[in-house]
Amino acid sequence: MKQVVFRCTIILLIFSSRWAHAEVKLPSVLSDHAVLQRDIPVSLWGWSSPEEKVTIFLNGETLAVTKADKEDGIWRTSLPKQPAGGPHTLTFVGNNTVEVKDVYFGDLWLASGQSNMVLPLARIKEKFPDIVANESRPLIREFSIPMQYNFKQPNIDVKDAQWKSADKLKDRASFSAVSFFFARAIQDDVNVPVGIVLSAVGGTPIQSWMSEDALASFPEDLKEAKHFQSDNVINSIISQDAERQRQWEDYISTHDKGNVSPYWWSNNIDESDWTLFSVPGFLTDAEQKPINGVHWFRKRFQWPRHLVGEQATLVLGALVDADTTYVNGTKVGQTTYKYPPRRYTVPANVLKPGSNTITIRLESHRDHSGFVSDKEYWIGAGENRVDLNGEWHYKLGVVHEHLQQTTFIQYKPMGLFNAMINPLTPLPVKGIIWYQGESNTANPDNYGDMFKTMIEDWRNKWNNPTLPFLFVQLANFNPRLSIPAESGWAELREQQASALSLPNTGMVVAIDVGEWNDIHPLDKQSIGERLAKNALNTVYGKDIVYSGPIATQATQDGSNVLVSFKHQGSGLSASENHLLGFEIADESGEFLWAKAEIKGERIQVWHPDVKQPRAVRYAWADNPAANLYNKDGLPAAPFRFHFD
Repeated sequence: MKQVVFRCTIILLIFSSRWAHAEVKLPSVLSDHAVLQRDIPVSLWGWSSPEEKVTIFLNGETLAVTKADKEDGIWRTSLPKQPAGGPHTLTFVGNNTVEVKDVYFGDLWLASGQSNMVLPLARIKEKFPDIVANESRPLIREFSIPMQYNFKQPNIDVKDAQWKSADKLKDRASFSAVSFFFARAIQDDVNVPVGIVLSAVGGTPIQSWMSEDALASFPEDLKEAKHFQSDNVINSIISQDAERQRQWEDYISTHDKGNVSPYWWSNNIDESDWTLFSVPGFLTDAEQKPINGVHWFRKRFQWPRHLVGEQATLVLGALVDADTTYVNGTKVGQTTYKYPPRRYTVPANVLKPGSNTITIRLESHRDHSGFVSDKEYWIGAGENRVDLNGEWHYKLGVVHEHLQQTTFIQYKPMGLFNAMINPLTPLPVKGIIWYQGESNTANPDNYGDMFKTMIEDWRNKWNNPTLPFLFVQLANFNPRLSIPAESGWAELREQQASALSLPNTGMVVAIDVGEWNDIHPLDKQSIGERLAKNALNTVYGKDIVYSGPIATQATQDGSNVLVSFKHQGSGLSASENHLLGFEIADESGEFLWAKAEIKGERIQVWHPDVKQPRAVRYAWADNPAANLYNKDGLPAAPFRFHFD
């Protein structure tokens, strides 16, 4: 009995000692260079010993005194509202002292979604070179949260995140491009510091950003979330995926004929048995079936004598799937999946006058291998470029089976909300910007219900029922079709637009700034600035045109359909001589390209073969040819109407 009491006493002493020496600790978002919301009380919180008194100072002046909870050591208080400005120092004093320096008060926005929200300025530097390289914005700051998930419970803090300022190129280049252009436009108009909390992960469906409360209305997704609460399930999947990937890579590496001396990337290769190939393009076998495995591509090109000794840039548009690239036998770059643009640096001593060789070892994982069309392929130095389109040669290194897709655990329901959103909810924000949806296009039917549920749930979590929520509708993507067809992307856009039924929401139309061959279009400036227009009107009360036309009603008038719109701004207009993108159908349900004409504040739509219209739609395609705008330059939103 005495031994049991002794052990219990030791445990209590260890526990008490742990708390007795606990230090004041702050959440990651309350750290140096932070931007906190101006003009409202700001929640402050952290951890210390149970019942420890914590005093908060702003620039040496006592602003609050609080006491940690006796159970969990969490303390909470509120900082009185502060005007825009800084820099300030926040000091937290308990058993220890913590200083947070270079703090500004301004407007704080949460940016979330998937890869088009994540895409950094570095990826668009060729399109906006002066802005990316030169535009220093010390009072635009970003708190970027790396991917992390938790299926068991909501986290109370995020890991490995810190504030950075847009004043230095090395920091600015990693900023979310959409967020930067959004913050830039807000700052130019409102003239306050702007902070962005970036909590976004590429490839994620909306379910991963929904809490357990939100998923209660979607039992199948909640069931899947619960399934991933098991560490054994997660570890088993990760292990199986890694082993499958390893076996695939080992096979192609050991069986690739190009990896055996004389290596196909070297210069002394006999190309007489290599096959001609035209870049850009994709490979198939003689039966037009895709080949997975490894293909090698070679291109000989002439390099000018006056450029010898200069560092060069090799641009290889977009390749499918993974490449290792050599110039004159020297490896200059490697990319492990298909999405990133290939832009490799060629060292100054590699190129020689006259004939040179580029060799690409290209892995095909899932039924495609080749060079994406409408992308740039060149090598150059300064203003001098050598075009790499046209004749190449290729040879098959090894054929292998289709590589099964990796299971992305972070895509599963609830995990990202718990780890990347819940820890932020005590922090007041001006509003939320959201760019997501591509990963839900295969099953768009209930996206609208999920989206509205998520918005309302986030507002509940922030205890702010009117928290502004602005979102980007999907951009145009995929090849343009010559005839009307059904579209998962169009349906998803319609589902997104349904969220406008909630108060304090706003939508940016993006069907005119995408790229058919790139799910990550480069024009993030238009997206960010359109979001800012929406915010300036909806949140800041500026009297500006912030939205393109949105159809409100369609009525039949004989064989014509008349469509009415809100948000006409200075009036309806077409970017070309006649309207494109309108379709009409009769009782057969078959849609035909329609004629359309602006009639004052309405659009008249008709087709000579449709006498009794039963449906009309506009921009109903993955990549629509559509050109209705208002005269203020903002595009009309896609729509469809059916008549009984």
